[in-house]
Amino acid sequence: MNLIPSFSTSLAGAMLALVAASAAADAGVTATARVTNLQFGVLDLQPDDGVAASFRPDGLSGDLTVALNTQTDSRHVTGTANDILSLATAHSSAQAMYGMTGSIGAVSDADSDLGPGGKANAWLDQRFGFFLAPNAALTVAGTAEYSVTRQDPDFSVSWGKAGTLIEMRSAGQPELWTYLARTVELATGAGSTNVEDFWLGFANTTDDEIYVDLSFEFAAQTAVGTIPIPEPFTYAMLAAGLALLGVVKQRSVRREE
Repeated sequence: MNLIPSFSTSLAGAMLALVAASAAADAGVTATARVTNLQFGVLDLQPDDGVAASFRPDGLSGDLTVALNTQTDSRHVTGTANDILSLATAHSSAQAMYGMTGSIGAVSDADSDLGPGGKANAWLDQRFGFFLAPNAALTVAGTAEYSVTRQDPDFSVSWGKAGTLIEMRSAGQPELWTYLARTVELATGAGSTNVEDFWLGFANTTDDEIYVDLSFEFAAQTAVGTIPIPEPFTYAMLAAGLALLGVVKQRSVRREE
């Protein structure tokens, strides 16, 4: 009777459990959706008409939400323009931030402390209003980032998604609409990082002043499916089983002698 293969299999299983538990403790994923270097400007479509191109900001509004969800608990916070919201545990966090100029966006991190099924989420919707002069074009430029990265590339249970949507439209000219939409999602064993400069323009070709809406929408979502770490009782049972295999092996050797 040869128990070496069984013993080897049991030992390999024990080592796999330890490695999996360690991986679960270190696994994490970060999703980022944001715009930096935000700038507004205007172009004169008819330089010779004697009317200067201009735009007037009318206001800023918006909503943002951050949330941390586990199997047994859900926490979320909501805010309005000019707020910076954040929720965090030992390893996980979700954050959303506003800004009239500079940087706006949403960032989410998730780690194994949220437990199986746990998620971190951040959403942001920021809206600007502008009065745009006749025969002028309103422009917005900046750098858009939408990325999802893993702390451990080999830990494929972690998931993340990031999205950015920038829209310009006019209530008086609903047929005119310009936008930039980007979404990335984490593939198995890989990360997705995209950074690009963007430029959007909305033209007023009429002889009247029009109202232009400019909105930024960001979403960052992450989750990590953890592998349960063996309890002390499990380790005790494993040790007892290995000891029993050793005793059985010794008896088998004695019988063969």
